[in-house]
Amino acid sequence: MRGALFRWILRVLFSLLLVLSFAYQTGLADVSLDVEVGFGGQFMSGQYTLVQVVLQYQGPPLTGELALHQEYKSPLESEKSFSERRTVRLGSNVNQLYQFYFPVSRSPWPNEDQPALSITLSSNGSVVFSKRVPLAGDVEPQPLVLGVSETNFPRMLTTGERIESVGLNQLPEDWRGYDGVRRIYLGRARTDQLTKRQQDAIQQWITRGGEFVVLGGENFYLQDSSWLRQIIPFDVSGIEAAQASSDLPTYVAGKPLGEVLIQRAAIPLLVEQRVVNGIIFFSVLDLSQQTELSQAIWNDLRQTSSLLDNQPPDLGSKILGNTQLAYPSKPLLGALLILYLIGFAYISLWMLRQPLNTLLSSPEGGEMRRKRQGWKVLAFVVGWMLIFAVPSLAYLGQPRFHSYFQSLEVGLIRAQEGSSWGWSQSWYSVISKKERSLSLAASDNSLILPLGQTQLELLQERPDAWDLDFSPNPMKSWSTENLYTEEMVPLDIGVRADKEGGDVRGSRIQVYNGSQWNLRDAVLFRNGVYYPIGEVPAGKSLTAELSGLGLNEWSPWSGFKDLWSIEERVKNVIMNQLGITDELKRDRSQWVLLGWAEVRALTQAYRENRQGLSLILIRSKEQE
Repeated sequence: MRGALFRWILRVLFSLLLVLSFAYQTGLADVSLDVEVGFGGQFMSGQYTLVQVVLQYQGPPLTGELALHQEYKSPLESEKSFSERRTVRLGSNVNQLYQFYFPVSRSPWPNEDQPALSITLSSNGSVVFSKRVPLAGDVEPQPLVLGVSETNFPRMLTTGERIESVGLNQLPEDWRGYDGVRRIYLGRARTDQLTKRQQDAIQQWITRGGEFVVLGGENFYLQDSSWLRQIIPFDVSGIEAAQASSDLPTYVAGKPLGEVLIQRAAIPLLVEQRVVNGIIFFSVLDLSQQTELSQAIWNDLRQTSSLLDNQPPDLGSKILGNTQLAYPSKPLLGALLILYLIGFAYISLWMLRQPLNTLLSSPEGGEMRRKRQGWKVLAFVVGWMLIFAVPSLAYLGQPRFHSYFQSLEVGLIRAQEGSSWGWSQSWYSVISKKERSLSLAASDNSLILPLGQTQLELLQERPDAWDLDFSPNPMKSWSTENLYTEEMVPLDIGVRADKEGGDVRGSRIQVYNGSQWNLRDAVLFRNGVYYPIGEVPAGKSLTAELSGLGLNEWSPWSGFKDLWSIEERVKNVIMNQLGITDELKRDRSQWVLLGWAEVRALTQAYRENRQGLSLILIRSKEQE
């Protein structure tokens, strides 16, 4: 009895100690949060946006969680909820910057209450500090244009572009922070002060379709760095100061390495180079200055360069969105025409059997009967025409395009070079038009294999990881039956790499694509580095020299701007949940060819339309 009482007292004291410890941590802590959304408060609604949180904490050491959350609902959309959490370990006196990459949303309606961001610091399941951040500023309907400079960048260029001026410390360390950015102008900024992660983020954003414009001239005194020289399409030899005998201001001298867009007196003034899906421009002059020469250059560029195209580029088709089928339908119009002919033929035969003049001049019944007979004939003809004319006009008055996909096939095709067959794993999903939910099913003519226990447990624990990658709204139910199929498919694709010396960049690669697919955004992987080779059309071969630096990361959604589209999410599933990235990191003994194969099956019956998206992965040995 005495021992039980003693244990009970110990439990009470231990509980009080925990309560007092938490009260000490939270009650004596002084917490404040400063939050900046986007670039100078500007961001593109619905796109991934940089959210910088400065956490100031004074108090006992604390281990907890910093969470960012937003709920958004507009009259035209269903309710959305996004959250991102990060573990934090705080000392007794902390002033720490945290960068989040978050799809911040705002309503386009000016009179509507704007959704706020909620930021919460919690520990052991209890809230230590919370703050709601209202979203100020305007909604940007188009991607932003940034001007990076240590001094004030011009608010607007002669191109008519509105510039959001930012400093180096405001640049994201992840490419997702640039998801709502179309173009970056680099002015007076010390690029050698960029961190390695900031440099990688800019390069990855460029390969995904961003446009990076370096404005040289006197700016290059500050811009110059080994990293910048590696990426610009210009071999810099020096900086030439302005001369009284020339109308050229201070400019960067050197040799162009890309396409020269503008030159004066044999001096290249503006050079561009495409990098995968993006473009890098280098101007030897500071074109942000309002001079007669810069104005003349901008005027010349209006007809020759996409630099003045203020519309966002078409960075790829969107599955379930932009596929179009043209009206009218020949079978339907043919059937309507046949019905018209049948109707008028019937009227003609009826009138031949009882001529109209005889019908109308019949003496039996007098004047009123003749009028009634005439109106009957007229009503019959008009009615027959309206029966078919109204549906026909309604049909032809529809939009000229239809854009529904009802099923989506996601696949991974592996093969060893030299083999005429590839092993294909495919996932099939059917998207319901009405409920917008997802169900998965395998095709009838494929071999269905059971899921492994590990995969099954993963899907049961995290069904939303698959659901959100395919469907706009959460599923009402989840089924693991007939999830995927495995089969052998013919795969006539080969790759050869003739190594010249010890430098991989000196290798000559030969790729032959004898399959029915166009390989999009193809890359060669070797020793942890990806070397882009572009698109390899079906039935074509490609020979190229690998030059320049490769990429440390290959984008699962390369070439597609909208991270929230179905296609990018599907690619993310293939690369991450199937472990392709980790598999490649372990495989350093040979070349690997990677490319996306996209197949569309379109019919006039839109419920039968389907889209196929597969990652092709082929290993190839080097020639000795």
